[in-house]
Amino acid sequence: MMSPLSSSAKRGERCSCGKPFFIPANLLLSDGAKKSSQSRLKALQPDRIPSLRFGVRSLDDGIGGFKPHDLAVLYGSRHAVNLSHMLAVRVQLPLGEYGLNSSVLFIDAGCSFDPHSVSSFAQLQGMFPKDVLERIYVSRAFTLYQLLSLVYDWLPRAIEEYDARLVVVSSILELFTDLDVPRDELLMSFSRLSRSLSNLALKKEAVVLVTVPSRCDSWRSNQLFSLLKSRADIIAELKEKKSCLRLILERHIRRKTGIMDIPLSPLKRGITLQDFLEVKRYG
Repeated sequence: MMSPLSSSAKRGERCSCGKPFFIPANLLLSDGAKKSSQSRLKALQPDRIPSLRFGVRSLDDGIGGFKPHDLAVLYGSRHAVNLSHMLAVRVQLPLGEYGLNSSVLFIDAGCSFDPHSVSSFAQLQGMFPKDVLERIYVSRAFTLYQLLSLVYDWLPRAIEEYDARLVVVSSILELFTDLDVPRDELLMSFSRLSRSLSNLALKKEAVVLVTVPSRCDSWRSNQLFSLLKSRADIIAELKEKKSCLRLILERHIRRKTGIMDIPLSPLKRGITLQDFLEVKRYG
């Protein structure tokens, strides 16, 4: 049996990719923007850190908060990505406002990062979009091997280099649909990947948020997703209803599970979630 992702083609692709890099998200929005300097964060004590929250009471009542060491999974709807954008803004707030005063690493495996969506959330928070985008560092993976290299070889040092307390791995299953990769190889590779993300959250004292916006309809995606869920500390499913977004909290290590309907206005003109949510800072 082949070892996980050990073919000569894989080795050639890994070598040709070169060193992955993270770029400030504002560079995806406009050219020529300068990277602002930032001081390194002091070591945080997780037991004294309040939970990272959405700042939307209905969401926070439904899912609670996220703390360093958590591996969290949001799945089932395109709004999982929208909510990851919201957290990428909220995490930059001070601790007293349920942020982590932190920058963000965003590994985009499904070309789902939207700087315009992030800018909208930033404006709702009364923050300058350019400043917020400069603290979100995005690296896009276009192949399975690039994704694995990012997580294994570069993510641990990037968390320290960018002082990131939030890591988002967006649309993680998108690159695991290659039918040419044997089943056992896929399963072993994804099992190692999900274990690595869990270990990173624990060792690097970061919130690792994984989104799965598409439905898991195939046997491959179902089996891979089961492996991911077995490692997660927080799991929430999102279901789109006619007039609401239903949040089903399947697992949370610090609170009871349950179901919460998030009120939404009727969807018109392709308006996205951020146009309906009333974002508030509250204690």
